[in-house]
Amino acid sequence: MAKRAAIVQKNGLVPIFKPEILVDGPHDIKQYAEVTERVLAACIKALIRHRVMLEGTLLKLSMVTPGSYSPKVAPEVIAEHTVRALNRTLPAAVPAVVFSSGGQSEEDATLILNAMRNLQIKKPWPFSFSFSFGDERHRSILKVWAGKEENVHKAQKAFLFRCKANSQATAGDHERDIKFVLLLAFIPIIIGFLFIKSSTPLL
Repeated sequence: MAKRAAIVQKNGLVPIFKPEILVDGPHDIKQYAEVTERVLAACIKALIRHRVMLEGTLLKLSMVTPGSYSPKVAPEVIAEHTVRALNRTLPAAVPAVVFSSGGQSEEDATLILNAMRNLQIKKPWPFSFSFSFGDERHRSILKVWAGKEENVHKAQKAFLFRCKANSQATAGDHERDIKFVLLLAFIPIIIGFLFIKSSTPLL
């Protein structure tokens, strides 16, 4: 992963490093958080060893949740464990963290991201939180559409609703103007791209 990131940066692109931590199992959220911290620490060490410029990277990560066979917990609990794991391991040089769902539903993932933004704990890092969009982010839209022409307008409205909710969650404020929040979500990606274009990785 670190070698790939170095090669990507050498070619003027922004690498997204994604440690894969499986959610399958009966483990509780504390165990998942401990594993997340160990894995992230190892990833950062490897990136530094391969002289990857952290300012020009993005971290893609699953939210810290209980195992798939364990009882669910509140969004605020997941937010606290996720942010604490990042707080303990991720350097401030990394400009952004983009989350996959980690097995959460669309609405649950949105609520958790919003809770992260509003979490009242020490946050010494400047990076932004957002989503790495995939099937988890538009599953409900596909269900509304169902491949039928007459459902296109309904699916478009559902898609706009989900985009607005996710964008507002990125800022932790559902009252902000949607255009401003979308801009806020893309700032870290723009910053990473500019760092790559203006710097030469030491390989």
